[in-house]
Amino acid sequence: MGDDEIDTLCSNSRDVLTLWDGAIAGLHVKFPAEDDYIKTQQFIDAALKLTREMEMTVTPKGHGGEKHLVTQMRATKGGLFEFDESWGEQYHQTGYNFDMKLRGQGSEARKAKVRAAEERRVGLAGTQQSLLRLEEKQNKKGKRDSTKEKEQEKKQSSKKRREDTLEHQKNN
Repeated sequence: MGDDEIDTLCSNSRDVLTLWDGAIAGLHVKFPAEDDYIKTQQFIDAALKLTREMEMTVTPKGHGGEKHLVTQMRATKGGLFEFDESWGEQYHQTGYNFDMKLRGQGSEARKAKVRAAEERRVGLAGTQQSLLRLEEKQNKKGKRDSTKEKEQEKKQSSKKRREDTLEHQKNN
């Protein structure tokens, strides 16, 4: 494989990931409008078109996104912003934290009991209220203006990159 082929492969791989990023961003819109449905489907279609051009396998998740995702967004009041896999990833991270915290415990049964007790304790109404009060205190100061500006710039930059990639794929 020559340098040009490697550059093309890298560029196409970047574009596929950016297009899927655009589709997922559309999925996270609360109460999406018609434009959101159309744009999300365009991102999905472009990502899968490029995937096929690269002769990559379209996975069942890719097919599901292509044929059913926007239909489900339309059918679910408020959209599907809660129905992605970030909760699963978060649970993996939480599980890892528990694993590291409990690694000194002897048996798996004992680890499971300690973990269940902690999850139950955190779920109690009193604990939840205390956590909310603590969060409110921490958030009273709020973020610095410079931090807010940087976050906004990053958000706009990501949006522009996704839009540019979609436009580039439409023109190819």
